[in-house]
Amino acid sequence: MTKSKVFIAQVAILSKGTKYTAAGSGIFDPGEIAQQVLPGLRGGQLFAYLFRRFGYPSWGWDEYKNLVSYLITTPLPEVFLSITPYMGSDRPEQLYDPTDLMFGYCVDQKIEKQDYYPCLRKDGHAAWEEHPRYKACQQAFEAAMRDLLRPVYVRDVPINCYGRVDDDDEQLPEMVEHYHAAGYPIPLVLFEDTTRWEQFWDALSTLGNGDYGKGMEAVIKTAATIRLYEGESTSLSPEEGVGQ
Repeated sequence: MTKSKVFIAQVAILSKGTKYTAAGSGIFDPGEIAQQVLPGLRGGQLFAYLFRRFGYPSWGWDEYKNLVSYLITTPLPEVFLSITPYMGSDRPEQLYDPTDLMFGYCVDQKIEKQDYYPCLRKDGHAAWEEHPRYKACQQAFEAAMRDLLRPVYVRDVPINCYGRVDDDDEQLPEMVEHYHAAGYPIPLVLFEDTTRWEQFWDALSTLGNGDYGKGMEAVIKTAATIRLYEGESTSLSPEEGVGQ
């Protein structure tokens, strides 16, 4: 009998050429699931966990309304869970449970076009909630949420989406490693001018023919060619930091 692979959420990577639909609620409502699976979340504790486990977010957010947003994988391809820690009720004695405000979805638009709209036109919205595609996605969102209970360590202190947890809590999933680049600083100059940052990002895309990683490699090779890069590491240790 083949042993099923254990799901462990990762940072989502959107496929080039695929169109997505993203929202807090709409054809799906992950927040409703979260109220049952992860009740009583606090924004500050959730953010600390997400930052330690997934690093700096690669998913944009509303700089005025939100602290930050993350997009992570689910067991289904092209079905992602968005997480936005809500700070409006982040206090020891919460006036209400804001958990439902912290989750959303991002899915391939084909789900809307091929499953949701045909079902809606034929049988109405109630029938959509009985549709196999809907149920599969709902289960995927729940699996990603439950994965946020996995502890990650800060030195010898385990935390999950609720904050600090006990080492010997056998009800929790197995621990996961912290973000691989934890401790590496982001140079201040990178975001000093956001317009320049956008231009730089576009330049990497151009140099890499749409692949940002290849664009970075092209910059390194070009610098080496014109002798501005001599093969000598300019990276700093986490303790040294980056001032500019």
